[in-house]
Amino acid sequence: MVNSKTILHIIRAIFTKPFQIIKSIYYRFSNQNQQISEERLAICNKCNHKLLVIDEAICDQCGCVLANKTRLMNEKCDLKKW
Repeated sequence: MVNSKTILHIIRAIFTKPFQIIKSIYYRFSNQNQQISEERLAICNKCNHKLLVIDEAICDQCGCVLANKTRLMNEKCDLKKW
């Protein structure tokens, strides 16, 4: 279940990181940075802040789509897990 706090995080991410979001989507569909993404996703998959929303893993702390965010070398986990 997605709560109002998570929805606010998602909205904030959309408005504060539009370039990173576009870049991460491109990287995902062109299979760039696959290895680092898999390593980071392994950490995210164990985290209790990971949510599934319409079959997509989203972090309830930052509001980002994990399969996208984990591909960007300059991105960091808000919880400092990677």
